Amino acid sequence: SSEDLVNWKHETVILDLPKDTVWSTGNAWAPCIIEKDGKFYFYFSANVNGGAKAVGVAVADSPTGPFVDSGKPLVNVSPTGGGQQIDPDVFHDPVSGKYYLYWGNGYMAVAELADDMVSLVPGTTKVITPQNAAYREAPYVFYRNGKYYFLWSQDDTGSPNDQVRYGVSDSPTGPIVGNYQILFRDDSNWIYGPAHNSVLQIPGTDEWYIVYHRISRPDGYKQIDPGVYNFGPGNHREVCIDRMYFDENGNILPITPTLKGVDPFVVNTISYRSVSSLSSGAEIIVDIEFPKGSIKTDTAVAIICVYDNDNKLISVKTQQLEGLIGEDTVTKTITYTAPEEVKAGYKFKLFLLDQFINLKPLAIPFTLNAE
Repeated sequence: SSEDLVNWKHETVILDLPKDTVWSTGNAWAPCIIEKDGKFYFYFSANVNGGAKAVGVAVADSPTGPFVDSGKPLVNVSPTGGGQQIDPDVFHDPVSGKYYLYWGNGYMAVAELADDMVSLVPGTTKVITPQNAAYREAPYVFYRNGKYYFLWSQDDTGSPNDQVRYGVSDSPTGPIVGNYQILFRDDSNWIYGPAHNSVLQIPGTDEWYIVYHRISRPDGYKQIDPGVYNFGPGNHREVCIDRMYFDENGNILPITPTLKGVDPFVVNTISYRSVSSLSSGAEIIVDIEFPKGSIKTDTAVAIICVYDNDNKLISVKTQQLEGLIGEDTVTKTITYTAPEEVKAGYKFKLFLLDQFINLKPLAIPFTLNAE
């Protein structure tokens, strides 16, 4: 676990294969985890009898466990007749509210998860391998501004040319359009095979990070002779995090892996207090509390926005907040009169941004919904 994406704490072993399962012979890898209704669901690849791969799932009340296996594989048959059932990814669709499982080596498959999260909805399994695209494994899906982004790895985990590519779709079940490489090797820094990624979005912001593994030379490659390195398979993979940016059209910009990584993400304790409700012409009062040490800048910008049912911006107001650093908690009050056209389903959002550091978000936005 980590509070800043830089300093990490080892928690514990949350599932031990084959000891904690009745169906697996071991060799767990490439997991993912998601929370639903206070439960945490841990999806993983594992061997079954004969050395074939399957996808399993275990459940816990905490992300650190203890996890209890469901008792059987979730996916153990290839929908294409070939490839491996590995690299699960679970995606919660913010549009429909449904949960989807993605997986596959040699193919990309998707199926809707049932409400229990440990079984699939019958008849929903679908192969959505990107057409005319180099695809190997490790699917990952996220949603941004009306588009579904599908990321995957091309080549092999031990290859210096392993890489991340992506395409987009209007649906979480495809079809996928595009085949763009976004994560590249960097020979000048001895960085090879950056692939098998996940994506992090800082809640309430448009700040994104890509998490991936890569192989470094010389430590990551087996030395077979003095001064000679075997370019595959890599025997030491490093977990890395770098920023991910989009252009004005929503395209993911190419990412060059760095040796530096990301700056620590500061988790502050800024909080909001309000008893207001959003309605036509209502006066909204929000108190923003800045505890001592919660912020490094003395000035911020508050941006107040109101959105209609189609998420279209209908009103915006800005207010500068000064004198935020004090010997004790500093409280600033925002007062706003809602537009007369506000009706049920409209949303009020208050964004708090650093005025001097590229308008960087200082806290998760405060939100009110009109009923």
